[in-house]
Amino acid sequence: MPVAITVEGANILTRNLMIFGQGATRCHPYVLKEMEAAAEKDESKGAEAFDSLLIKHIGFATKNVLMSFTNAFTRSRLNSAPVSGETADYYRQLSRMSRALAVTADVAMLTLGGELKRREMLSAVWVMC
Repeated sequence: MPVAITVEGANILTRNLMIFGQGATRCHPYVLKEMEAAAEKDESKGAEAFDSLLIKHIGFATKNVLMSFTNAFTRSRLNSAPVSGETADYYRQLSRMSRALAVTADVAMLTLGGELKRREMLSAVWVMC
């Protein structure tokens, strides 16, 4: 009986890693375009597009890191909210956590790279062991 429980947990973990990997690739404003530029058949055209996107990606990530630290130190008091009153603080905190998640996802993709896909497949085996 414990094996069935472990296998179910492994399936959930694998599914979550796959969702994260696919979502991080498709929802990021530059990663999917960078992958398409890297797969371009015309190498010079692909390299030019990739370099341009990489510079934008670095700027985007740097802005997220700086704003994430600013939000952490100011407790998001400088963030704007689309509403006023008590609910405004929830919007500010949600914005803060969204930036922190974006930074974490960028760091995960930077450190793991293509390894992320391999770990998706290994996660079920790892949990079972």
